[in-house]
Amino acid sequence: MRSKTSEQSFASKDKSAARKLINGSMRIAAAASSIALCSGLLGCGSKIDSITNYLQKEQYDEAVEAFGSLKITDKNREEILSKLSDAISSAVTQYAADEVSYEHASGVLEAINKMHVTGLDSELAVGYSQISSLYRSKEAYSSGVERLEAGDYLSAYSLLRQVIESDRNYENAGEKAADAMSKYEASVIASARAYADEHDYEQAVEALQSAMYNVPDSSNLQSEIQALVKEQEEYLIQAAKDEALSQAESYAADSNYESALEVLNAFKEAYDTEDSEVDSLYDEYSSNYVSFILEKAKALRDNKQYLQALEMLNNASQVVPSPEFSQLIAEINAMKPTYLCEVKCQNSFRYDPLEAGSTVADVIGNTYNPGNLFVISSQMSSWSSHELGFAEYYLGYKYNKLEGIVAVGEDSVNVNCTLTIEGDGVILQTIELTRLTVPTPVSIDVSSVNVLKVSLSFSSGSGSDGDTFYAILSDFCLLK
Repeated sequence: MRSKTSEQSFASKDKSAARKLINGSMRIAAAASSIALCSGLLGCGSKIDSITNYLQKEQYDEAVEAFGSLKITDKNREEILSKLSDAISSAVTQYAADEVSYEHASGVLEAINKMHVTGLDSELAVGYSQISSLYRSKEAYSSGVERLEAGDYLSAYSLLRQVIESDRNYENAGEKAADAMSKYEASVIASARAYADEHDYEQAVEALQSAMYNVPDSSNLQSEIQALVKEQEEYLIQAAKDEALSQAESYAADSNYESALEVLNAFKEAYDTEDSEVDSLYDEYSSNYVSFILEKAKALRDNKQYLQALEMLNNASQVVPSPEFSQLIAEINAMKPTYLCEVKCQNSFRYDPLEAGSTVADVIGNTYNPGNLFVISSQMSSWSSHELGFAEYYLGYKYNKLEGIVAVGEDSVNVNCTLTIEGDGVILQTIELTRLTVPTPVSIDVSSVNVLKVSLSFSSGSGSDGDTFYAILSDFCLLK
């Protein structure tokens, strides 16, 4: 039998053991709780990593299923969003670098989209847009390279220019696009040059202009157009020059220097260009023309055909303004008489100078050329006074002698007429005219004449109503 003291001691030991047991149990429970919490956290991280691993391995259904079994809490939400966001970014970046296929990148985004993660909508939209752009870019690059190798340079250039900067092919595409453009321009220029070699410059320029509708910023094509336009201009000028030289030489061979000079001058004016060959030939023909005209004019002067000589020299001066022409004109004017055509007619009726380009003939067949030449006519009338031709000149006592030739015009009727020459109302000479009259020389002293009058009248009893008679005054001149 135990003593009371022993029992008390034993009871005390039991209580102490019980407290130790309770404390140990609590520590075990706390440790177990801590281990459970840690295990829960490690399990969450492991599942997120397994999702990204599934995505990388293209096991998209498994990734979606793994996400579905994942319990999302406030503590792991940010980590999940970060991991999936990185997966989206990685898919785009790897596709841009050609490390994964379009199917892989789009598969990753589609799997994440099926997870319906709140907070990733914007990043998914951007990711879809980026891989779509990259897809078109890579397709354009691939097709562009094919077109380039096939020689379809314009299509290749257009496709290669569609490659975007984020595509790893961007730099290479730029180089190939430049190559495609260079070859396209070269092919167009070669085609245009083929036309130009046949002198079909219009077709050549048209080919280049058509190409520029496709590449309006091509400085090479624009420069080639400018070069061809200039080349065409030079070709046309050369062709016109050759034609002008040929024509001028042909005219000059016939001593027709005026026409030769006219052709050369027309070329110079039309093209406003300095050409030593044309200028040299022009100077040569000008010199020959001056010598030719001087020779002809002097022959006319020596034959006392002063008016014809002066007309020739004045016309020639319009072609080549030569001082030699001016000198000979002055010499002829000093020696020639004053022609009646150079004196102003004060009053006249039925008195006409012969127009340039026409001729008149007398009754015996002589032909008279225009110049110092007049026709005076009169017509019979039974109803009124006859229409009698006349002309009056003011001489002012400046001349000594009047000379010329009177003839009967071939259209005159067969009547008798009288040509009367008066000085201040005094008859100086009368000439009877019929269709049988031959050309008659006139030489009259007019030294004391102030006003000279020439008139044509019908002889008494001659002619009938409507009859017209024509008198020709040829080469009348006044001598001092």
